[in-house]
Amino acid sequence: TPAEYKQYSVIKSVVKLALFAILIYLLWGFFAVIEWSAVFDGIANLSVRAWVGLILVTVMWVVSESLVLASVLPGLRIGNAIQAFLAPTAAASIIPGPADLVARFAMYDSWGFTKEQTSVSITASFFFVTGAKISLPIFGAIALWWYGRLGSEVPDLTAVALIAAAVLIGTVIVLTSVLRSAELAGAIGRWIGATAHRLAGPFRIQVEQDLAEALATTLVNFQTSAGQLIKKVWWKAAAAALFAQFMQFLILLTALRGVGITSEILNTAEIFAAFSLVQIITAIPISPGGLGIAEAAYITFLVVESDPEMAELVTAGTLIYRLFSWILIIPAGGIVWLWWSRNQTSDSRPPPNTNRQ
Repeated sequence: TPAEYKQYSVIKSVVKLALFAILIYLLWGFFAVIEWSAVFDGIANLSVRAWVGLILVTVMWVVSESLVLASVLPGLRIGNAIQAFLAPTAAASIIPGPADLVARFAMYDSWGFTKEQTSVSITASFFFVTGAKISLPIFGAIALWWYGRLGSEVPDLTAVALIAAAVLIGTVIVLTSVLRSAELAGAIGRWIGATAHRLAGPFRIQVEQDLAEALATTLVNFQTSAGQLIKKVWWKAAAAALFAQFMQFLILLTALRGVGITSEILNTAEIFAAFSLVQIITAIPISPGGLGIAEAAYITFLVVESDPEMAELVTAGTLIYRLFSWILIIPAGGIVWLWWSRNQTSDSRPPPNTNRQ
């Protein structure tokens, strides 16, 4: 009900604020020992070549993220996909929650897509992007094994990679089963609901009595509406989602190399291992754009993997990475939103190969 949803939203906001306050308290001492003049020197001494490289890699990342959206919504032009990535991402970077969904629904509607098409595409993109993030520790563990460093990193990526592999395999099995038939989708929904009831009982957690049937109906509807689409585009969407993650990593790698973190200090596999862990940690939006959490996690992991004396350069590289992968997206997305708002009337024709219902 609306009252229950409002209560849930208030509780969720309070929990997020509490976690964020605890995080700031714990990190205050860490950031206090950083020699910030050395950090700013590292940023100021970044070469023109490094700045150009960062701009090019960031553009490639934005395009790759847009390809994910285009792959799960047939008929979406790449130009419109770029807009649909920048503006909603900017909104989510300021206001965690459904702000990005509201923006994307509005933009897709102006381009002639139905609410059902939008809902299916958003759900599908969420699955593929989340799956790509979950798979990153697996690639990170493989890279460390190749360099002979697996098991020597702190934190050890082996356990995270094994858990990620198990979650990814389980998700693929469930999703494949759901897409096979409506009957199987309903059976899986009822099983998940019944399992939730059994697990909640000993802890006296209230679960809706009709949860099993509600989940069954949800999965059947998903199978009916999204099944054919995902079967057709899964390989393109999965490849685009993985490519987007690697492009985002390349921004971090370029930033660290630009401030002087050479491969002798931190090799590519070690940087990727840290990146894969932070992507998992920040998957749950506790703060806008992972503010504070991402920076602290990157600095901590990378300093541990290199040398405490490199803390200032690592901090400089991390801040540059966050500048390109988060901060600059906010004004860029704001400009895109204003441009779209002023031109949506002339740009509202349905895209090709799209049947408006």
